[in-house]
Amino acid sequence: MEETIDPIPSDEKLRLREMIKRKEEELRRKIDEEEERLAQIEAEEAERKAQQRRRLEEQKRKRLEEAQKKVFQKQVEKAAKRRVSRDETPQRQQGSRDATPKRRLSRDETPPKRRLSRDETPPKRRLSRDETPPKRHQTTEKVSEPQPSATPSVNIFAQPLPGEEAATPLRLVPCGICGRKFGEDRLSKHTTICNKTAGKQRKVFDTTKQRAEGTDYAAYVARGVHLMEHEKPKTKGWKKAHNEFQKIVKCARTGVAAPPTENPDYITCPTCNRRFNETAGKRHMPVCKERNSRKPIRVTRRK
Repeated sequence: MEETIDPIPSDEKLRLREMIKRKEEELRRKIDEEEERLAQIEAEEAERKAQQRRRLEEQKRKRLEEAQKKVFQKQVEKAAKRRVSRDETPQRQQGSRDATPKRRLSRDETPPKRRLSRDETPPKRRLSRDETPPKRHQTTEKVSEPQPSATPSVNIFAQPLPGEEAATPLRLVPCGICGRKFGEDRLSKHTTICNKTAGKQRKVFDTTKQRAEGTDYAAYVARGVHLMEHEKPKTKGWKKAHNEFQKIVKCARTGVAAPPTENPDYITCPTCNRRFNETAGKRHMPVCKERNSRKPIRVTRRK
């Protein structure tokens, strides 16, 4: 038998719905309160940071003003000290003069002599009519005064010194062999040397031999292998290869498959009809011929 479930009465349903609504409203109210509280905390934090920033700027401004005031005060003090020192110097001089008043001398007294410093020079004494000035040491040689020359632009280094003869201009004569110019007294000696060296042929310096000295390449340089001309490989059938290349390009443009090409430089093996280049073909042909000439081995099975 099947068990029957009693349906929930309508009053109970209404009560449950009202309770659920009440719970939802309480949750929404709590969420709104939490959001308001968080927003308030964020606003307080922003205000606190702004106040701290303003406080730091104010402290920085005050320090700068104090530093400027100190600098200005020092400048004022220095200016005042300079002004005081300027005002005191003439007063000191005047006071020193007033402290030692001059005494008038009588006719019989002579003024005291003052010691001169190193920088000062003794004053010149006037001579009376009867006195004669002391004779100075006179030199016997007469110094010749420079006379103004008629031509202002004169090379003083080109003029001969006193006691020297004027140098004659050097006359250069060209050499008949090399064409270089020499003095007349040196030309004969140069000509003899030039005749000897003109007929000799200078040996050409071989840089390759010097560079290869002490290496394995020196043996090839000594035999002259590096000077031998190597034969360039001759290209055969270049016209045919060029035409085939043009055909391949045309086929690639039109999208058609290109026909198979044959290399004209390859040779065909008469035994297996395979194609090789000249070096590999010569190596392959005897081996291929010998291999095909061998008799096949018969393998017999025991019954």
